[in-house]
Amino acid sequence: MSITSRAGLGRFVRRREEANAEFATTVLAGLSEAVVVADAAGRVVLFNGAAERLYGVAAADVTGRHVADVLVLPDEADRWPSDPEAVQLAGGPLLLARHRHRRADGTVFEAEVSLSPVRDPGGAVVGVAGVVRDVTALRAQQAGAAALHAIFDASAEAIVGVDEHDVVRFFSPAAERLYGRRADAVVGGSIWQLTGDHPRLQARDLRADVHAGRTVHRETVIRRDDGRRVAVHLTGSPIIGPDGTYGGAVITGLDISIRRRAEREATRARELLQRVVDHAPNVVWFKDREGRCRLVNRQGAAALGRKPEAVVGCTDVELFGPTAGARIRAEDRQVMESGVPMTFAKDVPIRGGGTRSYLMTKFPIPGGDDAPDGVGVVASDISVLRRGEADSARLAALVRAAPEAIITEDADATIATWNPGAERMFGLPAAEAVGRPYDEVVVPPGERDAYRALRTRVLAGQTVTVRMGGRRADGSIFPTEVSTAALTAADGSRTGAVAIVRDITELTETELDLRERAGQLERSNADLEEFAYAASHDLQEPLRSIKMGAETLLHAAAGRLDEEERALLAHVDAAAARMSAQVAALMDLAQVALGEGPDTLVPVQLPLDDALNGLRAAIGEAGAVIEVDGTLPCAAVPRAELTLVLQNLLANAIKYRRPGQRPRITLSGTVAGDHVEVRIADDGIGLAETDHSHIFTIFGRAHPGASGTGMGLALCRRILERRSGSISVVSAGPGLGSEFILRLPAGRRA
Repeated sequence: MSITSRAGLGRFVRRREEANAEFATTVLAGLSEAVVVADAAGRVVLFNGAAERLYGVAAADVTGRHVADVLVLPDEADRWPSDPEAVQLAGGPLLLARHRHRRADGTVFEAEVSLSPVRDPGGAVVGVAGVVRDVTALRAQQAGAAALHAIFDASAEAIVGVDEHDVVRFFSPAAERLYGRRADAVVGGSIWQLTGDHPRLQARDLRADVHAGRTVHRETVIRRDDGRRVAVHLTGSPIIGPDGTYGGAVITGLDISIRRRAEREATRARELLQRVVDHAPNVVWFKDREGRCRLVNRQGAAALGRKPEAVVGCTDVELFGPTAGARIRAEDRQVMESGVPMTFAKDVPIRGGGTRSYLMTKFPIPGGDDAPDGVGVVASDISVLRRGEADSARLAALVRAAPEAIITEDADATIATWNPGAERMFGLPAAEAVGRPYDEVVVPPGERDAYRALRTRVLAGQTVTVRMGGRRADGSIFPTEVSTAALTAADGSRTGAVAIVRDITELTETELDLRERAGQLERSNADLEEFAYAASHDLQEPLRSIKMGAETLLHAAAGRLDEEERALLAHVDAAAARMSAQVAALMDLAQVALGEGPDTLVPVQLPLDDALNGLRAAIGEAGAVIEVDGTLPCAAVPRAELTLVLQNLLANAIKYRRPGQRPRITLSGTVAGDHVEVRIADDGIGLAETDHSHIFTIFGRAHPGASGTGMGLALCRRILERRSGSISVVSAGPGLGSEFILRLPAGRRA
């Protein structure tokens, strides 16, 4: 750092002691602010290092020169008082603000100068000392702050500044308008006075995020002092100090009520447009300039076998393939270039193969630059119409080729059409039948009243099939089956009827023959059942004799017979017993076939009690637990027959229990329409799936080694089927139990 010579300084402060001058020189040289000292004539006598750096000039180059010549702009030279008395008169120190100075390189800066008089020991002013500060940045900052305040004042967004203690320090005019409060009533208070009770939790969440140094956005609803609720978008931005600590936040709020209302209205408009488009009977499609789908209704998406969201965003090439897509794209360009709607009829390929026929109108969609912004398409599916034309041709061919007589009549019962089948059946050409009354040509005289009643039912909307006589042109009568229905116009009115007439001469003869054969078969079955009962009854006597003889011989000659002979007699006795049981079962089957139906309902609980009494010993021996879930309904099956069914099923459940386990059997019943359903579930050894139907046949067994005749379940099925009932079984498999389902007629109470 350079400074004026000590000799010069000594002359300037010649009345001071040398030690004080040295001290002053050292202090001034070390100051960080620029110091310029001038004598009474305004000549520079001291220029410290900070002044050298500020002005870009060495002290030696300015010492002895007038301050106004080297530091201040010419037009502002008079603002630097060169007369020390002027500074003294100002009462010093004197502050000069917005004073423009120049550097050695010619650049100009705005300075703030503090002037103080320099006095000798006697108090006389001998010079002026000035401290110069560059305030260019400060002035720019002040100007920026003023501009910022102006921006804040004009901003549509409410701006609220808070310090690190959540105290409001700034409240913009827009904030006053948004919250309905004056700034002087808010500034200095807590930010929480603005939140109210309802959104306070949300506001505290926002505060936590801002304190963490994050800028956050929230949409919420505030309540003004006048009670009005306003939807706002809040943005909280943290103010972080140089040391990284939180120093407060700036919170902006924008009233979005109008925007939300506009968004809701726009959404409703879009939804309404989409709803209208979706419910349009035609295909509606909008594409942009590049041919990419922007909107499609459900009809259009369904035509492609897709959902609308899977179509939007796709091009024609992506939807229809390169060949068809290129052709469609060329049509779209033609429509946009012409600027007028055009109509095309074409077959469009659909997803999964095949095509659909459409009649489509394409029109340009105007854009903001007067050029088309895309293409709209409204298409009608005419596939049904084309198929209808083809179907009509096929139907006419079928009517001509049909062997039945197909006849239509108009509203006056006059024949309108008469197909070749009618010509053959009635022996009358169409030219002689069309235009004549239907009943006069087709119906025998004795059945015309019945025909008119039938026609009334048909014109009322019924489809009727009846048997009645037909009359040929030669007057002969033959049996027919007539199916007739009304012909209906588009407005729902009846315009006539169509009748399909079949010659059932052979059918009636066959039915008569079948009835005769059925009667013969019924008589034969009855004879067989009576024979089976009689034969079974007669077989019991010799079987009893064989069994009795074997038992007598075994007891009378027990001492004379060896072991093998006794075993043989025991085998004869057991075989006779088994055969006797099987014959008895056959007698039961025959009795069931010959039995009569019940006249009254029987509570299922009564035959269940009878069955339990008959199985008391078996139940006690096995320790069986038999439960009834709820109340059993009534059924139209004789008590004795239902007892036999239940006894067979319960006996099987006890017999086929799992080894070492007490059987548990549960019965339940429900009424379903005209039938009663009774379920018998057990926890026994279960059944394989292949046995579910086999066990209901005569001698059918799921477990061949088990005792019994093998006819119990066959008897149960025969009993129930004779009473219009049924029996079935379900089982999850071996070891998982079984459930038998009885479907019994509900009948009617006496």
